[in-house]
Amino acid sequence: MIAPRRPSTLIVGLTLAAVAVMALLDSEGLVDVGAGALVAVLLLGLGAAGFTRAAWSARRR
Repeated sequence: MIAPRRPSTLIVGLTLAAVAVMALLDSEGLVDVGAGALVAVLLLGLGAAGFTRAAWSARRR
């Protein structure tokens, strides 16, 4: 059986990947990224995932 697709999980995954890439580039010295920027991207991504999940749940009812 295939699990139902939820777009919010895709958004969370992409957000975590973006934060990881930003942290990697910062550790290599290629980009100067502060901790505040990482936290901001993380919070924006998780907020977008929350809104998407709420909208997806409301649409499926």
